[in-house]
Amino acid sequence: SDRRPLARRMSADDGAPYKACRTAASQGRRPPPAPAAAEEPSWHADPRPKLLIVDLDQTLWPFDAALPRFGLPHRAVAGATPSVQCCGALAVPFPEAVAVVREVSAGWRVGVASANARRNVCCSLLSELGLVVAGTRSKGIEQELMEIYSGSKAAHLQRLARTSGIPHSETLFFDDLRSNIATARRLGVAAHQVSPLQGLTRAAFAAGLAAWREQRLAKSAMATWMRTGKLLKPGPPGVAADSAAAASAAGCEQADGDLARASDGPASAGGQTVLEIVDEDPAPGGEPATIIELSGED
Repeated sequence: SDRRPLARRMSADDGAPYKACRTAASQGRRPPPAPAAAEEPSWHADPRPKLLIVDLDQTLWPFDAALPRFGLPHRAVAGATPSVQCCGALAVPFPEAVAVVREVSAGWRVGVASANARRNVCCSLLSELGLVVAGTRSKGIEQELMEIYSGSKAAHLQRLARTSGIPHSETLFFDDLRSNIATARRLGVAAHQVSPLQGLTRAAFAAGLAAWREQRLAKSAMATWMRTGKLLKPGPPGVAADSAAAASAAGCEQADGDLARASDGPASAGGQTVLEIVDEDPAPGGEPATIIELSGED
């Protein structure tokens, strides 16, 4: 077979195609435009929480760092048995979870709430991943916001709120255990459960952020209604469509018999965001729902 370079073969065997290529280049034809830069992730757009808190085991990595076989960061050892090498290979985080934490920390403060009893092991693993930073000006998990010890997640979250100075309402929390999610929500923290097999994925993060935004909108709407009692006439058809499904997806909780429900992408009326506040137990003859005005939240 002919092993000459393609350009040389084209020039010698059939000069026309090669000359045509050179002619096109000499005429100053520009190469195809570079692809447009990716849009800024939605989690850097306002409104957004001020503090992200993540669990570690089955959230940031798929193992329990308290188990002896994981210990400190593993590296290949000459002459080690296959079983040792196998255990070492297991100490690998969820790549997507690590990427999410790094990207989010560019605009958020990030902390850890873990009930793992081996703080030194967890800190070593986090440092090995390059996720631990000192102060708030670097990207990563702040050393001062690492609550890693046995006990209830309520203690972790309350201490993180005191240390950071950020209230629960401005916090978003991810964990793989339903009980920890329930604990966080009782404190007023927006929380989202991740799959222990996948950890903190981009999809899970987006779902958690959407829940936080819906919860914030619902609480603000309820506060406005309770404070001013200002009402609007019902908006155009479709404003409150599928509101129950949206509220359920957002994890909104029932309070005092009232449930604030928001549609996906709240509608606007005259520059005002319109929500539906549904009274689950209206007075006899009363209206089952009231459309209220949420000032300044369009």
